[in-house]
Amino acid sequence: SHGKASEKCNPNSLPEKLHWKIYLEMADLAKRENRFTEARRLYRTVNKLQPYAPQGWLEYSKMEEECGRLPYSQKILEEGLTFCNFSEPLLIKAIKLEERMGNLGAARALLGRLRNVNVEKAWKTILEGALLEARAGNVLVARKVFKYLMRNVPWYGPIYYEAAKFEEKNEEFQRAIAIVEEGLTEIPRYGPLWFNAFRLHENIERIRADRNNASTLVSEQGNLSYRKIQILATGSNQYQDPDRLLFDYFGIPNNVFPSVPKTIDLLNTRGALQRAMNCISKELVWKVHFEAAQVAERGGEPNWIERARAAYVQSVLRCPNNLRWKVWLAGVRTELTYADSMGDSSTSRSSGMIKAKQLLEQALLDVPDKSRAQVLLECSRVEEYFGNVKTSRAILSRARKETKHEWKVFLESVMLEVRCGNRERALEEAKSALEIHCGTGRLWAIRVQLTHIHGPDQQRLVFREALKQVPKSGEVWCEGARVHLHPLSPHFDLETASRYLDFGIQFTPQYGDSFVEALRFHILLYDQQTNFKTTDKDFKQTLEKKLDTSALEQRCVNADPNYGALWFHCKRGPFDTARQVLRTAKTLLIAEIGRFRNVYREAYLEQQDMKAQNSLIVKDNTNTISEKKSEENLRTTPALEQAENTWIWDRLNAMPDNLASDQLHSFADFSTGLCSVNWIRERVALLNSTEKRKILFGSDTIVP
Repeated sequence: SHGKASEKCNPNSLPEKLHWKIYLEMADLAKRENRFTEARRLYRTVNKLQPYAPQGWLEYSKMEEECGRLPYSQKILEEGLTFCNFSEPLLIKAIKLEERMGNLGAARALLGRLRNVNVEKAWKTILEGALLEARAGNVLVARKVFKYLMRNVPWYGPIYYEAAKFEEKNEEFQRAIAIVEEGLTEIPRYGPLWFNAFRLHENIERIRADRNNASTLVSEQGNLSYRKIQILATGSNQYQDPDRLLFDYFGIPNNVFPSVPKTIDLLNTRGALQRAMNCISKELVWKVHFEAAQVAERGGEPNWIERARAAYVQSVLRCPNNLRWKVWLAGVRTELTYADSMGDSSTSRSSGMIKAKQLLEQALLDVPDKSRAQVLLECSRVEEYFGNVKTSRAILSRARKETKHEWKVFLESVMLEVRCGNRERALEEAKSALEIHCGTGRLWAIRVQLTHIHGPDQQRLVFREALKQVPKSGEVWCEGARVHLHPLSPHFDLETASRYLDFGIQFTPQYGDSFVEALRFHILLYDQQTNFKTTDKDFKQTLEKKLDTSALEQRCVNADPNYGALWFHCKRGPFDTARQVLRTAKTLLIAEIGRFRNVYREAYLEQQDMKAQNSLIVKDNTNTISEKKSEENLRTTPALEQAENTWIWDRLNAMPDNLASDQLHSFADFSTGLCSVNWIRERVALLNSTEKRKILFGSDTIVP
């Protein structure tokens, strides 16, 4: 096939001025087939024949960057810019590469080339400069550049959008909405700004309602306009406050999540929705009605369900036929929310189930074949939500046959077994899934995580196997880090964990769990560096005051993660910023690590002892027996069930007297950074209905 392709792409059969384009196509073909030496030769030929075409330099630099040869990529771009001084694609690529290599000064020098260039010709590159300063945390500089662009290029919507997103990420919501409104004045038909306006208005009104309720709560203890966040369902244990169990097990106080208003007057949000109807392009009107339904549901005002249903009807009437299924699925979730708001009576649940199934049936009729898997997943989750696990399994079995190409169906089969507490069955499902989707990082990651039930050695073997298949999967690297952050594993090693987390964030920055685990690493590192001198009593206050995580927060803000089990648990509201999620994660991690501090302390001391023994063995080359024994200890470690006896009993903090000994292993699960989340996700039946919906549906947002 390579020979035939080369014959078809023979440059000599075409005019000489087109030869460089043919060589460019041949280079691209060689790159796709991993023939990098040949691709380099062809790219050099392209740039020799036509040095004033930026495409050749750009593609050549991209290939070298993908191969990890950043200095080579840098030199190619530098040479290309000598021929194409003000090429927008080359400048933007060079700026991003210099930023990636940590050369912010060089990146700014590249921007300095545009000093005498008309802003109308260079605004895209200047916009990249604003984003560069934003990612570097230079808020004032970025704000000035955005302001300059909005004043000189007022006709380009993405400038307003990026400026507003920048302010929103920094939790300057009033500044953000002012920018959005200014942009809508200039470009009233630009859709992304309208949807950003809806989100910002609602978030601002929600924050205002939270503050009002906080002040009311202090002055009037009988106030009923707020709702306490409750994780476990009433009656799920012997306590009057069911979440007391989370404190006994994991040290999490019952006020860790602030109370939220039951109803919110979203007057400005509804006003923005109404204005959008008259301005936005016709093909987006159905999305505005869709958002109106979601806003009504989240507002919780009297008769909200009628408003939501009416908005969904208008959305369906205006929606393209191939997208109606999304409206039906959103309606399913709304009906479940309404049924729960009516109480736990069997009548309301039965009514909710009937309406949900009717909408699902309609969605199955309307959905195109390529999206059928998403509807089947929703059907499975609804059945699981109502406790029909067997039916849920049957639907997933059907989905695996009908939509074999969709890896999410296989992942859902694994997670269903996890939520039912069937770890071995979940692991078998993961293995079966990888026989079909061997290149899917999410499936390898869950397999690595589940293998912890067979001990840390087996887990490391699976991790290495996963890296052979998906070496650039951030989720897999995160699981590798978790192996070395596990305090019951002889492989506990913060240095290795930190390196793996860096890889994970670099390869998959949108995976939020890597940032939560990085936060755990910083907490543990601080405790080690202070030699555990902080008393258990002062542990929380000391960390909250002295632990500096600003660099990690900035990195997280730049990445803007959007998925991960721990990430979703810590994201309590639909509009929580990355900073807010990390603050919540920090609170939970400090509480849990404080609870199990003895375990982490002993893991560290054990690691130091092993290092000291190994250094002595290396010095004494004659002691071959001890050397052999040490190597065996490094290669083999006890299974987790055995480790329970040698670690749990000696190192866990004193548990309440009423806890049976066989419960210890069930809740001291360190396979991820939050033991409470590991415990919760295997006991979905014990959860409050709101939390149950969050676990089942929260990870898969329906985007219109």
